[in-house]
Amino acid sequence: MKIVIACFGTSHYHGAAKYFYFLAKHLARQGIEVEIIVDSDKGRERLEKVCNNVKSTIIHPSTGDKINILGRSLYSMNLARYLKNESFDILHTYAVIPYVYLHMKNRAPTVWQALGNEAFNLPSVLKIRDVTKIFLHFLAQPVWRYCGTQANIIAAEGNFQIEEIMKIYRVSQDKIFVLPIGVDSSLIKERLKTRTISREELGLSSSDFVMLSVNTLHTVKGINYLVDAFYMVKQKLTNAKLIIIGSGPEENRIYSQIRACQLMDSIIPLKNVPEAALYDYYALSDLFVSPTLQKDFIMGILEAEVCGLPVVSTGQAWLIKEGENGYVIPPRDPPAMVEAILKVYNGNRKVMGTVSREIAKDYDFEAIAQIAIKQYQKLLG
Repeated sequence: MKIVIACFGTSHYHGAAKYFYFLAKHLARQGIEVEIIVDSDKGRERLEKVCNNVKSTIIHPSTGDKINILGRSLYSMNLARYLKNESFDILHTYAVIPYVYLHMKNRAPTVWQALGNEAFNLPSVLKIRDVTKIFLHFLAQPVWRYCGTQANIIAAEGNFQIEEIMKIYRVSQDKIFVLPIGVDSSLIKERLKTRTISREELGLSSSDFVMLSVNTLHTVKGINYLVDAFYMVKQKLTNAKLIIIGSGPEENRIYSQIRACQLMDSIIPLKNVPEAALYDYYALSDLFVSPTLQKDFIMGILEAEVCGLPVVSTGQAWLIKEGENGYVIPPRDPPAMVEAILKVYNGNRKVMGTVSREIAKDYDFEAIAQIAIKQYQKLLG
């Protein structure tokens, strides 16, 4: 069995690319032949650092490393042209990537991953200033709908997403299967044995209460609300610090907000953090915060839980036991975020971390890969 995985491996290293990189790695470990196709040289570089046991191919969209409507269209066309002459069994992908390929006759079976139904949910969380993005996402909706409708099966992140998928794509439930987000627990634990970054190197003390957020700096991730909440936390906890790891289109706005709030001495923004060093930041932190505005998967929550961190999040309630390892709060609500952060600060964080580790055990990529393989076998009859 040969599986082709196609994804956007762009300059803003986002969760979708990381998800498919790790999925490819664990499929290969279980004896599946995998070829992963990315759209940039940077994408391949990141892939090889995470997953060097699979064949990788670059299909250039001719627009550099940026995700835009032209680049996605060219990538979809170039991918279909490439796959036409390739021998493989199943294509596994997401977003608008398979649009052109799905129009081809005698194509291979296709597994399409919904990943938050971005084109349908994103406009509701954008602001007026993002009118161009809103317009482009409305244009993309028929393309997404076509991909979901024409794919052989659709992978949902969880049971919570199935009803939404059925409604949006007008498909029956038997066309949908659950393929959860995952985490490479063994990799994280191995890398934590050789930590190279300490609090002292970041100018942090052992008494500081360190909060961490790992996300693409995109409007939908709600990082601006986290900065607002942190400003209020500082009024109550002078020893509070915040590390924000990520890059993206909202970088300048987020950095300007940090300066306007005079939080430069308390917030550490980082980008282009190597995968090998990423988990050091989890290990030196006390709390992980995810302020996302939509129902999308945040792999950082599971990574934080493997590292034994409590979690405050606006989504993914199934990964959080209320009061036991963290709190679920409404989106766009800095006061609620502050309240939850203070509860964690005043709670037993060691016990919360133990609960987090137990939750993460059910989402190891080894098990996720086995779920995918069963669906591939079923699809091939």
